[in-house]
Amino acid sequence: MDVVPHIDLKFVSDVLAIIIADGRENLPVLNPGVGYWVDKTTVTWFKFNHDLSVAIAEILQHNRHHEWPTYRLIPEDVKRRWFKLLARKYTWDPMHTSTVWTQFNLVARTIFRDRMRAFMRIWARSGDKPDWVNLIVWNNLCDMFAEFGLLFRR
Repeated sequence: MDVVPHIDLKFVSDVLAIIIADGRENLPVLNPGVGYWVDKTTVTWFKFNHDLSVAIAEILQHNRHHEWPTYRLIPEDVKRRWFKLLARKYTWDPMHTSTVWTQFNLVARTIFRDRMRAFMRIWARSGDKPDWVNLIVWNNLCDMFAEFGLLFRR
């Protein structure tokens, strides 16, 4: 599976229906920025907005119902559902949908990787489940860490 899954016309149509709906005038607008200094080919412009990174982290945190070991292994339909949740919190020029989709996945991958590393450290130190993690997911993650020796207990 790719980090940034292909987007088909149906998915784009679903997202566009969300971002062009009435009553979204007061939502934060995602924009790659103006001026020559903004590199629109990287996630830099996307990370300028701290609130956006927090929103993506919250989407991942509140909608994690499986113990995927890497972002790459998360099914495309789950990533698409998460992106639609982002589209409900933010808006953007419909012409930027492909760019926003790409940047969302790159930022989400980084957040997911960092979160997994934190989980491994917690597991190695104490094994205490973070309050917000589903118990079944946590137990399965711990089993995975132990089985594959991803980190040794100290």
